[in-house]
Amino acid sequence: MPGKINVIRLLAGSLLLTAGLAMMLYAVLEHTGMLSMPQLLRLEDETSLIIAGIVGAVFGTAILTNKAGGRGQALDNQMLTRIALLIALNVILERVLSLRIPLGAVEGMRIGIGTLPVILAGVFMGPLAGGLVGGIGDLVGYFVSPLGAYMPHFTMTAALRGIIPGLIIVMAVRGRQEVGFFPLFLAACTTFLVVDIFMVPYFIETLFGVMRVVTVPPRIVEGIVTIPAYTALLVVLGRVMERVVPRVQGGALHVSGKLW
Repeated sequence: MPGKINVIRLLAGSLLLTAGLAMMLYAVLEHTGMLSMPQLLRLEDETSLIIAGIVGAVFGTAILTNKAGGRGQALDNQMLTRIALLIALNVILERVLSLRIPLGAVEGMRIGIGTLPVILAGVFMGPLAGGLVGGIGDLVGYFVSPLGAYMPHFTMTAALRGIIPGLIIVMAVRGRQEVGFFPLFLAACTTFLVVDIFMVPYFIETLFGVMRVVTVPPRIVEGIVTIPAYTALLVVLGRVMERVVPRVQGGALHVSGKLW
C-alpha cells in the first residue's frame, strides 16, 4: 500500500506541476504574440490562466515534496485519507445539497455549506491541503453535476477558498498550538470577501456579461448569514478535530475560548 500511495503521489504531483507550468507558458506565449492560435482557442484573460498555473504548480510541488500545509504536516496516508474524505464531503454539500440559483445561462450563487469542508481543511490541515480540497472538489463536482461549460477560473477560486483561510491561521498562530475565535472569524470573512464578493462576480461579468451590480448584492446578504455560521461551525468542528488531525510536534490545533 505505501508503494501505491507513493506512485499516486508522484503521478498527481507531476501532473499538477506539468499542467501548471504549461498553463503559464501558454498564457505568456499568447500574450506576447509568439504563439498563433485559431480564434476559438485564443484567451481573453491571460492573467487568470497564469494565476491558475501558479496554483497548480504550487500544489504539484507540495505533493512531490510531501508537504501538505504551512505548519509542516507530512502528506502521508492519513493526510491523504482526510483530504479525500473532505473532497467527497465538499462535492456532496456543494453540488447535491446546495440550492443553486442561475442567472441567465450561468450559475449566479449557491446557498448551502459546501465551502465549509474546504475552509476546514485550510484552517486545520494547512493552506495547501485546503487548496487541494477546494480545487479537486470543484473538478470532481463539475463532472458530477455540471452547469454550463467548464471554466478553470472557478476551480482557481474554489482552491483559494482553502488557501486563504489556511494562510490567515498560519500567520495568526505563529507557532502556537491554539487559535481563538477572532482568527477563525477573520479567516471566514476574508475568504468570503476576496472570493465571493470580488473574484467570482468579476469572472462572471468578464466571461458571461452578467453585471456585478446584479451578482454582488445577493452575495452580501448571503455573507451576513454565512460568515457567523461558518465561524461557529469551525469552532465546534475544530474541537472535534483536535483528537484526529496531527500538527507540528504531534499536537492538534486547539480552539481556545480566547478572542485571539
